[in-house]
Amino acid sequence: MAHMHRRTNETTKQVGKQKEQLGKQSEKETQGDKGPHMLKESMRLFNRKNLPYWVGAMILVSVICFVLLLFSEIQIPTVFTSSGIVAIISAFIGVLMTVLVTAILLEKQAGTQNELLKTQSQKEAEKDKDVKVFEEKLKIYKEFFSKLHEVVQEGKITPSGVEKLIFQISYLNMHTRSERVNKILGYLQKALNRDESDEAKYKILADNVFYIGEEMQQELYGKKLGDEIVDTKIFDALISDFQVATGKEPKLDEVITLEEKIEIQTYFWKELIEQIKSMGITSPIEWSDSVGIEESVRKYYEKMRNRHRYFGFSFDVYESKETSRKVGFYVEIDNDYYYGFSWNDEPRSDESLSQIVKRVSPSHYKSNQHWAGWRWPNYSNSNPDISHDLNFWKMSPNKAMERLCDKSTRKAFVKEVAQEMVEQINKFIEIAKENNL
Repeated sequence: MAHMHRRTNETTKQVGKQKEQLGKQSEKETQGDKGPHMLKESMRLFNRKNLPYWVGAMILVSVICFVLLLFSEIQIPTVFTSSGIVAIISAFIGVLMTVLVTAILLEKQAGTQNELLKTQSQKEAEKDKDVKVFEEKLKIYKEFFSKLHEVVQEGKITPSGVEKLIFQISYLNMHTRSERVNKILGYLQKALNRDESDEAKYKILADNVFYIGEEMQQELYGKKLGDEIVDTKIFDALISDFQVATGKEPKLDEVITLEEKIEIQTYFWKELIEQIKSMGITSPIEWSDSVGIEESVRKYYEKMRNRHRYFGFSFDVYESKETSRKVGFYVEIDNDYYYGFSWNDEPRSDESLSQIVKRVSPSHYKSNQHWAGWRWPNYSNSNPDISHDLNFWKMSPNKAMERLCDKSTRKAFVKEVAQEMVEQINKFIEIAKENNL
């Protein structure tokens, strides 16, 4: 037995040395170019399909070892027990189990890594696709405005211009929702069908071009950038500044003198206030300027650059049940007069009030930090008799101005303007009460 134990110890040492040499060799191969290849081979040998065979082999070898150990304990001499084969088989089983467990763990790790790489690749592919789509949209939108500019510069709609726009709209439709394309078409129609003789033709063009830009902005970025709407009134001021710089006076009707202009506008303000009062408005009406109506109008016409403007009148039309804040109705003048709603204290505008004002007339009211909603008066190119737009700075000789200048029709005209405003006020109050503003 002692001899057998010595043989077993020697054999165990030899096995240990062999394992150590195998370990060193494995480290070298792992560090070299063969490392990944060996790992793949191990993965292939110990994959799930071969697992039952390896388990069966381990069970068989374990049974043989158990029998040999049993023979050794009862001192039955065999060629295996006497030669120390038991120790070798035991060592082999240990190595086999280690390799098997390592292979299973590596397989799981490789599977997890493959899933992560696959997910990451999908995300990167989607990101690259989104970037390319964004760049393509931006390119198409810029080209659309370029073609639209060409059409506008021609001064009239020609067959070639229509063809250009058809193809540009088709490009838009490739990357833009149909609902948004229809909106853009509506704005495009208004921009191109404006009356060239209309004094507001630049404003009409600017409004609708900016609306198209806002639709494209929301399509590109998924939201509107900023809360305010671009104020297109600035283009009227730019035209006036250009005329001053070039030494050209604005085109005024030669019949109307300065004093007549002052008288006409003064009459408009005074009569408008009286007509509004006669229609059931009981709130006090306050003139916004520090001087009287006639003096405000006179200062309005004193100079062309940095002239006196943005004056008018206001009165309260509604009180919030929840906050007790009051909503005011305001009428002001720039080149043309305009009107709208806002809180009578700061902040002048918020989302809740703006949404209600827009429901009064969705296509007309615009909001900014000063106004919950403001609009221009009614105007129509197709039916001038219902238009109430007045450009007091240029005294544009349109149908509305003619009615105001004619002393036999001016009172009826101002009454129509007052009715328009009171109708807007009554509709606002109705909607505000429905929504418990």
